Amino acid sequence: MSTRPESCRRTEDYCLPLFFLTLSVGVGVITAQLPWGEGDLTGILIFAVILVYLWGAHLFPAPWRSDRSLWLVSRNIILLAFLLRATVAIFHRLYPILPELYTLDAETYDWEGWAIADAWLTGNNQKAEFISLSAAIHEHFIAVVYFLIGHSVLSIKILSSFVGTLSIYYLFLFAVETVGKKRALLVTFLVTVWPSHVLWTSHNFRDPWVFYFLSRVIYSSLLWLKYDSQKEWLKTALFIVLTGLFRELTGLLLALTFVTVSVYEYSRKATGLLRVSVLFLSAIGAVGFFLIMKDVLFFSHIQDASPLALSQIRQNLAIGGSTSYPDITYNSWFDILFFAPSGIVYFLFAPFPWQITNAVQLASSIENFALYFLTALACFRFSFLCALVRKEILFVGLFLVCGVVASGVVEGNVGTAYRHKMQFLPYLLVLLSPAWPLFSRVKPQVLEAKSLSG
Repeated sequence: MSTRPESCRRTEDYCLPLFFLTLSVGVGVITAQLPWGEGDLTGILIFAVILVYLWGAHLFPAPWRSDRSLWLVSRNIILLAFLLRATVAIFHRLYPILPELYTLDAETYDWEGWAIADAWLTGNNQKAEFISLSAAIHEHFIAVVYFLIGHSVLSIKILSSFVGTLSIYYLFLFAVETVGKKRALLVTFLVTVWPSHVLWTSHNFRDPWVFYFLSRVIYSSLLWLKYDSQKEWLKTALFIVLTGLFRELTGLLLALTFVTVSVYEYSRKATGLLRVSVLFLSAIGAVGFFLIMKDVLFFSHIQDASPLALSQIRQNLAIGGSTSYPDITYNSWFDILFFAPSGIVYFLFAPFPWQITNAVQLASSIENFALYFLTALACFRFSFLCALVRKEILFVGLFLVCGVVASGVVEGNVGTAYRHKMQFLPYLLVLLSPAWPLFSRVKPQVLEAKSLSG
């Protein structure tokens, strides 16, 4: 079993983020009791508390502070991440600039959350119809906050910005362990200023929570595989459940990835009949898990994973929004294999310049040019990526491949794809970064050794 370096031993600190999240809401509760402390002012004070916390840089493990330049740069990037998201949240609260189509979900969550909180406050019965388990959980979280501090839309936006910032922090930790400190700083900065990530983590969507718990899953899985840590294995399983509570399909994909990697890891250490038994029982468990989970998903009426059923999922997702290939129907698995490459390209790189119809699509198209360039670099310098082929990235690699392929096949709503792509993009950038010729012309193995040594 490998020994974890001192720089990683204090990174899984649950207490400080949870404490300051609770403290922020506590400040909101006190402010809400003041005659002038209602609505947006509560959100501004919560913003100030979180800003002071991040400025103190208590997120970062003590050993890293000996490297003052790294500590200051990384602290400032995380601080910038929160400031950008909170600024967008405040500005949009004062001067709404996004088309209603892109904020409809957030407004629905807010309205339903306030209705639930109001029912609790007045003693009335609130019979809300939730489209999914994850929507119900998110709306009840909003209801709890509104029950404590009153109806303050800005407060929820600021809390979402904070949670989105925490996801970038754990992305940074994952990148340090994977590609070294310098490239970790570069990738973290790119995600910090990536317009789509800023947008979706500064509003009252489920996405900030999905991104945060997903970042914990990915980071814990890396530590589990790299250091053979059973504690990190358990934490990976825990955060998969929490991710699934905020987006069922992502949780299901993570769970299947987790089962597959766990079986592979255990079977490597087992022998003979034990290995066969583990593989058989795990396969039965994965099938049973799918059969149980499909009944709590949004598509509970889907009875199988046939091509026609996948077509139905794609058509259901496309309802209420624009779609790529709206009339496509999968009649066989060959149809899916034939369409998958095109679907993946659309999922990762749409909208294309000729598809732009509004400002959001224009911004997304511009940022896609950066993605084209970074992906092209990786293709031309593919040999540099071979240095990353090692056990600890097995989980994130399998998750990215399965997630992108599945999304390309079934994601029919272009607007929803903008948000869902942000689940995968940060980690894709991490894995592509060794091919970017920004630091050295030496061989990938030498570059990796230099990066990890700081």
